[in-house]
Amino acid sequence: MRVLFAVFASTLAFSACAFEKIALVDSFDFTGACGFDIETPSGTEKVLDHVLLTGADTVYWRNTSGALPRYPSAEESPLARESPLDLRRIPLNEPDRGWVRWDFPKTNLLMHAAAAARLRGKGFGIHIPLEENHGESWTYGAWNLEHPQFWCCRKGGFPCAGTASKTHSEVQDHKLRLVDEILFDGVKAIFVDTLRAGNWTVQSEGASAEEVRAAMTAYIRGIRERIDASGKDIRLILAIPRFSFSGAGDFTLESRGIDWRRLAAEGTVDGLAVMSVLPRGGRDIFEETRALYHEFM
Repeated sequence: MRVLFAVFASTLAFSACAFEKIALVDSFDFTGACGFDIETPSGTEKVLDHVLLTGADTVYWRNTSGALPRYPSAEESPLARESPLDLRRIPLNEPDRGWVRWDFPKTNLLMHAAAAARLRGKGFGIHIPLEENHGESWTYGAWNLEHPQFWCCRKGGFPCAGTASKTHSEVQDHKLRLVDEILFDGVKAIFVDTLRAGNWTVQSEGASAEEVRAAMTAYIRGIRERIDASGKDIRLILAIPRFSFSGAGDFTLESRGIDWRRLAAEGTVDGLAVMSVLPRGGRDIFEETRALYHEFM
């Protein structure tokens, strides 16, 4: 998103260190009228430098458009997902963005962004959203299209080719192989964004809430296991959107099936990030926000 939003990152082991300022970077939004050639190393660095004008200490770089990786991926075949060669997709018919391809350049631009951030003395992480589509077919993953037996459902029970249910072990394995591809040198954090989900909710899975919660817990634990197996010092940060006062519901648990309190307590995640809060009406917004963050801590 062109308007960067700040993320309140809370490490589970508190210290007196300075407040970390993190920017979530979607380089796709810097093409076209913004004037950056985001398919090149030099254009990628220009995006980074522009973002750093905000005073950020760390950048978390978006890794996908829906389910399409923004780097050469072995798990997602680039030829199989190319529009309009794949007639199951409608191309993104925009003058500039519709022609962007990250999978064919010789340089892995995620890796280049990480190296550029390191040269500037900044931290670098990968921003993983839960979504596998924006509701537009050009973002559908090739793997999902080839495995209709795992498709999720839209409201009313209609199958959705854009998402595959994590209640199946085959889908879990596929998603975790994609995680393996982004655990390269220079990555210091994996940020799992539970706000962006492409209209997906627990109800989309076509399974009981208990089954979905078990699957989502297994997915987050699987990311932790992949990080640990890499031998790299990488933080796992879990996003908490729409945080509210106790008794007002738990969006992350109810809509995303992720028991974040449990995952934090058992040490699966290294940190939590509040992406947004839900204040009560009729109250001073500053005091209400302060109270919500106090409740979260």
